[in-house]
Amino acid sequence: LLMKSIPQLILFASLCVPAFAADSPALVLNLPGSGSDPERIDWKNLPVLKGQHAVVCPHDEQWKFQLHNYLLHHDGKYWCMWSHGPEVEDLPTQHVRYATSDDGLKWSESKILSGPPEEGRAYIARSFWVRDGELLALAASYKGKGAFGVDKDLKLVAFAWDKPSGTWQQKGVVFENAINNFAPQKLSTGEWMMTRRDARFNVSMLIGGTKAFNDWRVVPVIDRLVAVRTTKLSPDEPVWWEQPDGLLVGAMRDNGGSNRLFATFSKDHGQTWSAPVKT
Repeated sequence: LLMKSIPQLILFASLCVPAFAADSPALVLNLPGSGSDPERIDWKNLPVLKGQHAVVCPHDEQWKFQLHNYLLHHDGKYWCMWSHGPEVEDLPTQHVRYATSDDGLKWSESKILSGPPEEGRAYIARSFWVRDGELLALAASYKGKGAFGVDKDLKLVAFAWDKPSGTWQQKGVVFENAINNFAPQKLSTGEWMMTRRDARFNVSMLIGGTKAFNDWRVVPVIDRLVAVRTTKLSPDEPVWWEQPDGLLVGAMRDNGGSNRLFATFSKDHGQTWSAPVKT
């Protein structure tokens, strides 16, 4: 199982935010030796990281689909969770499984985390979240094939690890009509924040999570229909991170055909976001 790489690749770049025209690409790459020009990167001479390879969960002829994998080190061991399905992505009966390891190389036999979904429904693994010392596993739940469209009953739910019994227990709904990509992260204000797409691909931020795991306020970022009309951006899989000076950076891939990431920025701890700009 391979970790999704886009957020990690973005984080290798230090952010540079100059003034730019609305139709100019936003500069989000500034590397030692090659600056902001990706054509100057000497790919052949980049360092090669050495390591050992381990299979977390072998291929299964009955359950052929494995994706959306997340990794966490907590309470002295590694935890891995992923979506486990019959054929292709996001079909009904898809559920969430997990495994643990002391060293990241020898893994336990996988077990079901979410429990089987109700008939006609599916789960998508959506990352681990350690909140006030409690280990939570997040999953999107929805009806039919795929999480997006009409009448999906999409919701983000949480499962809590019960250490005495060694089992996951459903804790409740984190937010209705929501799917994230990564667990909430702490803002410098002390609040949690995570990206959210609804069943229509509109992008917003959920801010809060301090009073309760399901206590959030919604900050709109992108209305998909408006974005498609104005910039032809069809936003998907948003991520965010905070710069040392407090500037928040959001990035999302474009399903509209540009093959570019779009960037959006917030200078007020996520309360407002700039119009997305092609990078």
